[in-house]
Amino acid sequence: MANNKLRWAIVIICLIIGGISLLNASWLADAPKGGPQLVAVKGTSLPVDENGCFIQQNIGYAASVTPPDVQSLQAVAGARGSSLLVNIETTKDGNFVIDKAANGNCARDNAAPRTPISVALPNLSAINLIIKAENIDAAHYPKLVETLRANGRDFDNKTMFLGSSKSIDALRPLAGKAGLIDYEKSKTCLSDHKLKGWMGALPQSCHNSVILATIDDLGFTLWGWPNKFLANVAAANSKMIVADKIEGDKIIGITSPEQFGDIANSYNGMILIEDIAKIGPTLKR
Repeated sequence: MANNKLRWAIVIICLIIGGISLLNASWLADAPKGGPQLVAVKGTSLPVDENGCFIQQNIGYAASVTPPDVQSLQAVAGARGSSLLVNIETTKDGNFVIDKAANGNCARDNAAPRTPISVALPNLSAINLIIKAENIDAAHYPKLVETLRANGRDFDNKTMFLGSSKSIDALRPLAGKAGLIDYEKSKTCLSDHKLKGWMGALPQSCHNSVILATIDDLGFTLWGWPNKFLANVAAANSKMIVADKIEGDKIIGITSPEQFGDIANSYNGMILIEDIAKIGPTLKR
């Protein structure tokens, strides 16, 4: 009698495991359309002249010089990057500037002023921007959004913001339909999904958001990965971005072409890339 009870218990357990596995089988959903979108962590390296200074490029009807900071960011698109993670900071007089293109070999380049976003943005219209919100005081968010709109940024699909829950919550009423990447909410989403995702649906904490995950988050612990999970993400009006790892508030992109093998071939979301010029051209999907 005891042996029969044990056998039935084993059968029931197997049926439950089989049912859960079937409910979350990747093949239950079609492979998503399209390929991955590459997000550059920074601009590309620039060519230098015989003195070690950036080669200046003249563009436009007035033959104005494009600042190296902007050249570096523009080159992302040529390396197969569709988006750029950009650092914008506030100056003492309340204006906004982008990161300088680093060049320790040229006094001229190092002495050049930071480029205002009013100069940079019109030259970056072809690429999507993910703006780091943490580096800007929340009191400046209204002016930042106003400046971005005044310089042609489309808040429907061309602009996203990345930051903590505190930063993103402050931006939410200002940002319209811009994508908001809350890395703290993403942690909650992924944790909830590991606990509840076996039921075949995406937890509410993952809805209407951009889910930031690391390569280690992918695989069998992400119920339904890849196709079923990605279908659930789309159905929840959400998107996904994959990084190599997250260390505190620092998000690190993939650093080698081999890491593409750790991401499903059918994945069509965003992938954060450290060196876009090196890795971007190697991606053939």
